[in-house]
Amino acid sequence: SDHGRYALPWKHEAVSGLFNLFVAATMNGLSVLIGLWAAKLLGTAEVGSLQLARTILGYLTILPLGVTVAVSYELPIALAREDEDEARKVRGILIATLAFVCLVQAITMVVLEGAGISLNGLFFHGQWLLMAVVSILATWSIFPSVLFVTHEQFIRLALCRLARIAPFIILALLLIPAWGMRGFLAAMAIGTGVYVGVGLAFQARELCWHWNAARWWRYVKFGLPVRINALLFLILTSVDLWLVSAYLGREATGVYAFAIMVSTAVYTLPRGTLTELALPTLTKSFGKAGRELAAGNELIKFQRVDLGNEDEVVAATAVLVKTAEDAGESIDTVICNAGISCSGGFPHTDWETEMQVMRINLHGHLRLL
Repeated sequence: SDHGRYALPWKHEAVSGLFNLFVAATMNGLSVLIGLWAAKLLGTAEVGSLQLARTILGYLTILPLGVTVAVSYELPIALAREDEDEARKVRGILIATLAFVCLVQAITMVVLEGAGISLNGLFFHGQWLLMAVVSILATWSIFPSVLFVTHEQFIRLALCRLARIAPFIILALLLIPAWGMRGFLAAMAIGTGVYVGVGLAFQARELCWHWNAARWWRYVKFGLPVRINALLFLILTSVDLWLVSAYLGREATGVYAFAIMVSTAVYTLPRGTLTELALPTLTKSFGKAGRELAAGNELIKFQRVDLGNEDEVVAATAVLVKTAEDAGESIDTVICNAGISCSGGFPHTDWETEMQVMRINLHGHLRLL
């Protein structure tokens, strides 16, 4: 496009993929090293407690209820149509959802803190409040992340990731020896906060508020199955840690958590490499599909037909015939999706009956399309 927001040249695509890969590999590698060093420093039981805390933070990712999935689908279409009002509404629903999620997270963590719930038999004052800060900041990091990918701004995304990992590493080295698990959570909170701050600075003009219950529910129905699938996978891969904690004790949980940290690092390396390299290419293809879909929506939006007006029905049918020809498809392929082919495959009847069949087909096809 003229603004350079949607069309990603192949050279930029390659550079973005490689730079994204470099940043992700650096982040993952340093995170693993910090985690191993912290595990040695904290002690076995506290490592188990920390891994359980990170698992709970993972469970909280279900709270946006798939709205982010729907936004990632609809926002590129609105941008491709250059419908700024629709794009604002899509972004506004996302912000309203994230605000609600943050409220739920804050209330939950305050209740757990007040109840003195321990993790792996360990409890210190303020641990759930620190986790609340981490989870809330992680929730707000969704907004700039979605917009970076939607606008194909992968260099900015990688720079924000660097801005996140650098303070985390520095603060972890300083705070963990003095504060233990508190220091680790504090370093996570500050690092995530830097990412959110830098990301929102890049996307400040995109901030807006919009609420519509019908639209929100449509987004939930669209994206919730994906998020439920992700949550079930997370539960499946973490339930063993909870069982070890419940039946084998604190020390065994810590040893098992350490094994999980190492094996997860090995497992995510090849998958992460492919994902980060492919992200710009996949996003470009997704954006292209969105632009094509937007063009189709524009056609339907402005091709208004009075189904009771025979002349309009005939003219609209002619448009569908031409559309099929331009696409290299037969009119049977286009029309018979409605259930009845009106290209001559049925016995000729009186004109009124034939027009009624055409109306049914046209109406069905417009709804289907």
